[in-house]
Amino acid sequence: MIALVVMMRRSRVGSVGLPFAYLVGWALIHLPGASLYLLPDHNYYQLESIVDGFGLTTLGLATYCLGVFLVRPGANSDRGRAPGPGFAAARPLHRIAMLFLGIGLAVQLVVIPFVGQIASLTALTSGLATLSVAGACLGLHDAFMKKNNRRLIFWLAVAATFPVITLTSAAFLGFGTYSLVVVVAFGLMNIPRRTLYIAAVLAVPVVYLGMSLYVTYMRDRTDLREMIWMGDAGIASKMDRVTKLVTDFELLDIENNDHLVAIDQRLNQNHLVGSAVGYMKDGLRDFTHGESVLLAFVALVPRALWPDKPTFGGSGNMVAEFTGLTFSEGTSVGVGQVLEFYINFGAWGVAFGFLLLGVLIRQFDWHAAQGLRNGDYRRFVMWFVPGLGMLQAGGNLAEVTASTAAAIGAALLASRLIERRAVKPGQPDSQSAVNRP
Repeated sequence: MIALVVMMRRSRVGSVGLPFAYLVGWALIHLPGASLYLLPDHNYYQLESIVDGFGLTTLGLATYCLGVFLVRPGANSDRGRAPGPGFAAARPLHRIAMLFLGIGLAVQLVVIPFVGQIASLTALTSGLATLSVAGACLGLHDAFMKKNNRRLIFWLAVAATFPVITLTSAAFLGFGTYSLVVVVAFGLMNIPRRTLYIAAVLAVPVVYLGMSLYVTYMRDRTDLREMIWMGDAGIASKMDRVTKLVTDFELLDIENNDHLVAIDQRLNQNHLVGSAVGYMKDGLRDFTHGESVLLAFVALVPRALWPDKPTFGGSGNMVAEFTGLTFSEGTSVGVGQVLEFYINFGAWGVAFGFLLLGVLIRQFDWHAAQGLRNGDYRRFVMWFVPGLGMLQAGGNLAEVTASTAAAIGAALLASRLIERRAVKPGQPDSQSAVNRP
C-alpha cells in the first residue's frame, strides 16, 4: 500500500486515488479479521481456512498492484487530447463542486428511498448519488489550487459526514465509509510531501478510532436499523440514535470477545475464501469456468427489459453454494472479487482477474488525472465517476458492471453541466466582465 502511494504520486501523469481507494476497500474486509489470528487465544474460525483464504487474497493483492504498475503512459500518450486554453475550465470550480454535492445528496436522501422498490430505477439513480463524491474531490482540488485552507477544511468536513448520512438514511456504515475513503485517497495524491508524512503518522490513531467506531456501530446496529427501517422515525430521532454512537463510544479492546467476534464476522472475507477452497478441493462443487463473469455482462441489461434475467445484486446464494456455509435468512453476504475469481477459474483466476482489475482501474485513474491536470473537468468526471463504480472489493462482478454502467450515465450528465458553465476560448469569465472598464 505504501509502494502504491509512492508510485502514484511520482507518476508523470499523477493519480486521483482510485487504485489506492480500491486497495483500502480490499484491506477493510481482509486485514482486520486476519490480524486477529495473531492473538494466541483467538480461534473463532478454523485457522486453516483463514490461512488458505489469506494466501489467495495476498496473491490477488500482488497481481493487482502489478497491474497498476504496468500502466505506464508514454510521453506522447495524451498528445492531442488536452483541450484548448480555458475550454473546459469551470467557473468557478467551487460552484460546480457544490452543485455535484447537492445532486448526489438529493438523490441519495430523497430519490433513492422513493424509488427503492423499482430495481431498474434504483440502478439508474445510484450512479447520480456518486456525484457527491466527485463534487467533494473537485472541491478539494479547487482548495488545493487556490491554497484556500478554509475551503479545504470545509470539504474535508463534508467528506467526514458521508458515513453519518448513510447511517441516518439507511443504517449502513460501510457505504459512507467507502465514499470517505475515496475523498481521502484523492487528497493523499495531492497534498505536499511534508503533509503526507504527517498523515502517515496520524493513520495509526485514525485506524484505531475507526475500528472502535465499527465495533460500537455493530453493538447498536440491530436497534438502529429497526428504528430507521420502520419508516416512521423523524430526522431528530434518527440523529439522536446516531449521536449515541459518539456519546456511548467504545474503544476497541482486544480482550473484549464481543469486539473480536464483530470484526471476525464482517471484516474477515478470508474465511469465506478459505471455506470455498476446502469445499471445492473436497469435490463438493466444481469451478464455474466463467459463468458468473458472463452474468456480470448480463447485469448490464435493465431488469425492466428483462424481468427474469438470471442475476441480481447482493451476491445471491453464491457464497452459500460454493462454501457449504449456511446463513440466517435475510443476511447479506458479499462474495468479493477474490472468492468470485477463485470459484470461476481457481488460483489462476485470482491472479489474472486481479491483474486485469489493476490495469482497468489505473486506466480510469490516469485518464481522470490527466483531465484534472489539464483543467478539463469534463474529462475528469467522464473517467472518475465510472471509476467509482469499480471500487467494490466486497461486491460481485455483476454489481461492479451495473454500478459502472449507471455511473457512466451520471458522468454524462455531469459533463453536460460542466460544459454549460465552461469558459469558451476568447470569452471572458464573469469576474473579468464585471471589472472591465
